[in-house]
Amino acid sequence: METKNTSNRRPDRRQQLLSAAYSVIAENGLDGATLKKIAGRAGLGAAAVNFYFNTKQDLLHQVIFDLSKEFEETVLQTSQTYANNPVAGLSAAFEVLLDTGSADSREKICTLCCYYTNQNNTPETQLLLDRSENLNYAMIAEFCKGILAMDDAGKRMNHEAIATALYSMIDGFWSEAYYHKSWSGPDAHRVLYQSFLGSVFPWAYDLPQHADENSAVDTAAMCRIATRQDIDRVTDLLIETSTITQDRDTARLLVEHSVTQDEGELFVYVDDKTQVQGFVRVQSLTSLTLAQSLAVITDLHYPKSLGTVVAIKLLQAAQNYAKESGAAAIHKNVNLAEFELRELLHHLGMTTSKDESVMAKRF
Repeated sequence: METKNTSNRRPDRRQQLLSAAYSVIAENGLDGATLKKIAGRAGLGAAAVNFYFNTKQDLLHQVIFDLSKEFEETVLQTSQTYANNPVAGLSAAFEVLLDTGSADSREKICTLCCYYTNQNNTPETQLLLDRSENLNYAMIAEFCKGILAMDDAGKRMNHEAIATALYSMIDGFWSEAYYHKSWSGPDAHRVLYQSFLGSVFPWAYDLPQHADENSAVDTAAMCRIATRQDIDRVTDLLIETSTITQDRDTARLLVEHSVTQDEGELFVYVDDKTQVQGFVRVQSLTSLTLAQSLAVITDLHYPKSLGTVVAIKLLQAAQNYAKESGAAAIHKNVNLAEFELRELLHHLGMTTSKDESVMAKRF
């Protein structure tokens, strides 16, 4: 494949064409993704494509090269990050393979599906697709192998068979996103995926818990790890619900740090309309006196009008994170007087100190 040298030209327009190609291919397929449509979606003239790419085939190959590289880098990073924590790694695999942190995840998934289902891929393109598929499967298989080694029951199970089933499940999620334009996102798939993990690896995962039927919170609501797209909404919630007055710039800096930090996670509660309605921040710390790792909840915010169901779901997410990260215990060092403490503790199986300022649970 030969791509024109445009090093002295405007690279932003080249990237415009590639970004436009994602959406055009996702909507029209490879055959229907004409150069005219791609240029039009990019807001450029048809001649602009030939300015950066010799042929349509060159453009299509560059699209799958960039997309495969993006996914591969994330998969390899995930494999390395969770090499010693397969439980958290297998949960992260879902987020990685469905690209849940990206605003255009459906377009990317649909674009990949177009290439995977195409019968006329070039040898170079097919090589990229096969490599990506092998890396995806290898990541899942290695995590499954690690989880089976954690329990005696795992000795009677085949990690490759489980990995094949999980990868087929992911493939089914991709197909639904590809064939159904009304696809609303990965939330329902996440519940199914977590249910599978809880059923196959009961020593490592809990089955997903749903709100009661009479709860004011819809069962389609869920908790997930916050992304950069959530920063502004979480900042608003922090200002609205915090007892300490903060200016917006300071609050946003705090939220941005919480979202991007490496020593913990910020989970958001998302209602059935995909609106962020609450958040919890949990940090991983090492206790020098106890010589063990701890998970510490430092923030818990939500509109009180939604009731404690939101708080319970957020704390459950923090609790699952603590368990999956290998923490020996989870602590909350923020005063809980503003919450219905007994209800929260009842649901989470936690204890509280006499001054009700700390709650903890050992795993």
